[in-house]
This record gives sequence, structure tokens and C-alpha cells, in this order.
Amino acid sequence: MVKEKQSKKCKHCDNLIYGRGVKLEKRKFCSVECVNKSGIKKHFGNQFYKNRDHDKMVEKIRATTQTDEFRKKCSEIQKEKWRNPEYKEKMIKSFLKRQKPTKETNLKRSKTLKQKYASGEKTAYNKGLTKENNKSVRQQSETLKKSGKVAGKRNPMFGKKCPRKRYSYGGYKKDIGHHIRSSWEYEICKLLNKLNIEYKYEKERFYYNNFSYLPDFYLPQYNIWIEVKGYMSELSKEKINSFKNDNYKLLLIDKNNYEKIIRGEINLLKEIRKLK
Repeated sequence: MVKEKQSKKCKHCDNLIYGRGVKLEKRKFCSVECVNKSGIKKHFGNQFYKNRDHDKMVEKIRATTQTDEFRKKCSEIQKEKWRNPEYKEKMIKSFLKRQKPTKETNLKRSKTLKQKYASGEKTAYNKGLTKENNKSVRQQSETLKKSGKVAGKRNPMFGKKCPRKRYSYGGYKKDIGHHIRSSWEYEICKLLNKLNIEYKYEKERFYYNNFSYLPDFYLPQYNIWIEVKGYMSELSKEKINSFKNDNYKLLLIDKNNYEKIIRGEINLLKEIRKLK
């Protein structure tokens, strides 16, 4: 049951103070103004205590603490404390708690937890929870029914690969023998290998005033660079234009000609020989 509000009179102005229990017993004044007018100096709301006495107390503390004698006394007290083994253990434990856990500590914790779960000393927080027992499980099941999603083995796609293509195919490819950044670059690599054209992937980086440029492919037989670009931003346009202005031969493969090159509508070897 919720307790009813009680009232009490302010010591200074006799106004009513409303509250409950211990909080009402501790309160003696209705506002900070009443505290200031009453003349009590211990309350932090008192302006006199803040402005005058506080500065004097700070000056006294600084005068006592900034001496060599006071520092020596503090060091001796700390040394005596650290001689006690119980105090030392407490301080070491508190220090270790503050530090971030390492991989070794995390592995140890996981091993101990697995052993406890296996032996039965500790049980999982969600063990034995059903729709009838727990409210959160009931709510989750209702939301799944409404959305039409099915989790676990009941899902028809359980254990099967996703039919949708991934957006990025970056990584090491065995058939090429090196890392690649995107699926478009991967397809061009395969096409160059079919045509028996030697290439070097990301051979050299070129530095300019505000940016650097790294072309995708270099063909040493023809002394030609190839850039595969799906999305063309303003910065990438500047990079390509500045690279061409330095009298480098660059073949750009973008949205317009990429699919045609892969289908065979545009012959890549002919395009390379044109630039030569």
C-alpha cells in the first residue's frame, strides 16, 4: 500500500512541508531561503557558508597539506597500511576489477562457467521458461506470430544457404591466388586470366596534393592501367582526371560497360590494344 502524504511546519516561516516517512523527518525548512535566514552555517545552501567561510577553510587546508611534514606523515601511514596483508589483497583485487579483462581471463571464465553448467552447480537464467510461466516469452511468441517469422528448425530455410547474393566478395580467392576487394574486380581478374594477359593487382599508389590514388590493375605487356568503378563520386572523378593528366593510359570499367565486357559484347583485348 502507498503511504499517504504527511505534513510538517517549517521552523522559520511556519509553512507546511509535505512528504513521507524518513525524508519528511529529516527536513526542517521548506526552502533554501529559510535556511539562509535562519543562520545555520552547515547547510550547503547557505550563501554565507559558501562565499566567506569556504575560502578561509580552503586556505587553511592548503597551508597544512602542502608542507613536507604532512607529506611524510601520509607516506608513513600508507606504508603501514600496505604492510598489512589483508589490506594489500583488498587493494590488488579492487585494482584488477578496474582493469579490462584480457583474452586469457575471458577464456578461464568461460571454462569455469561451462564446468558449472555441466555439473549442475549453476543453471541458465532462461532454463524452464515457457509461455505459461514467463511473460517475456509469451510476448515474443505473439510478436513472431504477428510478423509471420518462424525461428529454429521450423523455419523452411533452416540449415540452407541464403539464395541472395552478397554485396561484397572481398577476401582471398584460391583460383586467382591473391586477395580481392569486390566481385567486379574478381570477374575482371578471371577474364584477364582467360585471355592470358599478365596483370598486377594494386601495384602502386600515386600521391597528389589533397589525395592519393591506387589503380586496380596494371598490365606490364601493354603499359596500361585499369580502374573498375561501380559507384563514381566526385572525388573519384578528380582522382581519375588527375591521373590521366599525368599522361598515364587508363581504361575505365564502370556501370556502362562492365556488364557488356563480361557478356562478351565488348572485347576487352581490343579495348586494351586501342589505348596502346
